[in-house]
Formats: sequence, C-alpha cells, structure tokens
Amino acid sequence: KRGEVLKITAGETHPLITHLKRPVGLSFDADGRLLIVEEKSGSLLRLEPDSTLTVLAKGLKKPRWVSVGEDGSVYITAKGLKLKGDKENDDEEEGDGEIILRLAQGELSVFVEGFKGLEAIVIREGTLLAAARRLKKEKNDKGGIFKIPIQSDGKAGSITRVTKTDIKKPFGLALDTLGALYVTAEELEFSKKIKDAIGKVFVDGVLSRFASKLEKPRGL
Repeated sequence: KRGEVLKITAGETHPLITHLKRPVGLSFDADGRLLIVEEKSGSLLRLEPDSTLTVLAKGLKKPRWVSVGEDGSVYITAKGLKLKGDKENDDEEEGDGEIILRLAQGELSVFVEGFKGLEAIVIREGTLLAAARRLKKEKNDKGGIFKIPIQSDGKAGSITRVTKTDIKKPFGLALDTLGALYVTAEELEFSKKIKDAIGKVFVDGVLSRFASKLEKPRGL
C-alpha cells in the first residue's frame, strides 16, 4: 500500500524508494540504473544516481513487467496504450496483459501484440521470452512460454511456442547463467498436475518440475 521498492543488503531490508503508485516490474538498464514500472500511473521510471526519478515513458495501460535488451532497448508488457477518456479499472483481474511495448532512443512503439494474460518477459541472446495464458488467435486456453526473435531493425519476428507442456497461468520468469529458464505457475500439466510450482525449462523446451507446494508463487 505504501508503494515501496525495497533493497536487501547483508540480510537487512530497507526502503529504496517510497510513495510509488503500485510498482510492479523491476530491471536494470545498461548503465546499472534501476527501472521501475509504475502500474497505476501507467509509467516507466528510472532511478538516477542522485535518487531522483525520471519518467521514461507514460500513457501505458496497466504496464507490469520490464526487460532490457542487449542493445539497451527496453521492453514493457501492458494491456495497451491509454486513449483520451480512458479510466483505470482496478477490478480487472491480474494478468490481463496483451501487448509488449519497445522503448528505443526515446521512442515508444508496439513491439508485438495478440497475447492474453501476458506476464513476465526476459531476453536471451536476441530473443524475447514471454509467459502468457495464451495467444488470442489460439482457440485453446493453453498457457506457456513463447519466444519472439528481435530482428536487426528492432521489429518482432514470428511468435512461436517454446513449451509443449501446458502451464496454467504462468507468471514469473528468470534465467540462470547456463541459459535455463525458470517459470512460476498456478499449475504444471504433467501426467499428474503439479500445483503452485516452479518449472525449469531447458533450451530445447523440455519442462521439468523444480519446486512445488508453494503458496501463490509469483515473481522470480
């Protein structure tokens, strides 16, 4: 409720930034500056060395997650772009993201659209990986991880599915140093359903259970 970003140092936690309007996604830019998605104001903020905040982008509708590409471009998930007269609806359910925006050289554009329940994104070797409940063009509600190549001109390549295993309501994503991907989810669809779990996704798309019996696992 206080809109804080917390910093943990040597086991001690203290507020780094306060009085934000519903902070969600965090990342670091190429210069190590902290980026913060402020969902309620529809903005992307940057924490400067002097502790001031710079607004990098605004007018976003329910932005949530952020990731930075190798070239410094910033990618943000959102419900869309705000239009004049739009009103915030705080009753919309969690995970209603539909598009990924790209901020490059101060210009904001739609990188890719067509998702339902879009959540976390990460970038691995020129490819953007996204967790989503499904693609809008697909009739089934089969959640998973999708990949979108980032082309040399900054545009998106074709969206393809990485995982064959159904991942119900995937949420958080994180990469380890060997390139393996981890995802939190409400349920992993193996021969036996694994609820409230973390799955490990190998480079070939094979999914395995990493942890389970958690309580509403979210970010990673």
